[in-house]
Amino acid sequence: MRGRALPYGRLLQYSTSDRWYWEYYSVEQKRNLRKSTRSRDQSVAHKIAQRWATQYLALRERLIPGQADCSTLGQAARDYYQICIGRLNKNYLRMVAQYIDKYLFPYFKEETTLSDLNSHWITEFGTWLGGRELAPQTANKIISCLSAILKYAARSGWIQSVPYIRRLVERRAEHGYELSDQEIAALWAVAVDSHEYQKRFIGFCLFCGMRHGEALRIRWEDIDWQREIIHVVQKNQSDMPAPLGRMREILEPVMENDRHGWVITRCGKPMVSMKRMWVRLKRRAGLPDRVRIHDLRHTFVSRMFRLLGYDARFLSRHKSQDAFLRYLHADREKLYKRANEAF
Repeated sequence: MRGRALPYGRLLQYSTSDRWYWEYYSVEQKRNLRKSTRSRDQSVAHKIAQRWATQYLALRERLIPGQADCSTLGQAARDYYQICIGRLNKNYLRMVAQYIDKYLFPYFKEETTLSDLNSHWITEFGTWLGGRELAPQTANKIISCLSAILKYAARSGWIQSVPYIRRLVERRAEHGYELSDQEIAALWAVAVDSHEYQKRFIGFCLFCGMRHGEALRIRWEDIDWQREIIHVVQKNQSDMPAPLGRMREILEPVMENDRHGWVITRCGKPMVSMKRMWVRLKRRAGLPDRVRIHDLRHTFVSRMFRLLGYDARFLSRHKSQDAFLRYLHADREKLYKRANEAF
């Protein structure tokens, strides 16, 4: 094609229109950018897209005769999945296939005509998804998959328009859960009666405020017994110390000959994940199902804030103040009581 050559990149389409653009790789900023300011590149990309679309439709009609007019949901869903093979990665493709086979086909049936899908039927489908104890976020992803299939059918001319699709109301994400004194006592009593590696893991998360991966990566060489701190290596390989606290009385009885390698081990091998262990421990301790491993860190940061004020941000090892504030769980009853006694 004549004209100025485009830099190395890929051809993409706007989600709100039928226009195409060229996404290229910027060597200076080391990330993908969209050349939306240059109209010449947009026009060249649009011409390339038109030529590729013509070649694809001609090839598709030769290879897949009789499927150019997809009148049923099963044919449209399979054709949409074939289109997504070159655009989505394997995880998203597996998720789309699961949504289609596990939810769309059992409810609507493959023989359903696309013109019969109306807004009322799709709304009932959303209610059916909610009755299967799915999270609203997951149900909306399935509804979005159905919407993408219908939009693809409308662009291909198989249906005239896409019906109105109402999505479920998603619950607002809650920022953590702070354990009470009784819950902490029950959890620690269960951890003490469990294996040694489980007690060390709960102690690192609860008394030192460590994350799940940080606690598993602690080595004996990272513990400074004189300063009573633990050198924690974060994701960006930065060293942020954490207080040793009550973990000193747990780790100090270990013989010096055994103080090498990883602290949390099972049968001499380091642990990769403690999520299954956490499910068993919190059930034995009687904790709510919504309590996560990361909520132990929320409990640590909230208690340090009430004790030290904003200086607790140094112990929480947060880089931004917004992330630190999400970990603070104020006791509203005490705040109301202090406000009433202020004047």
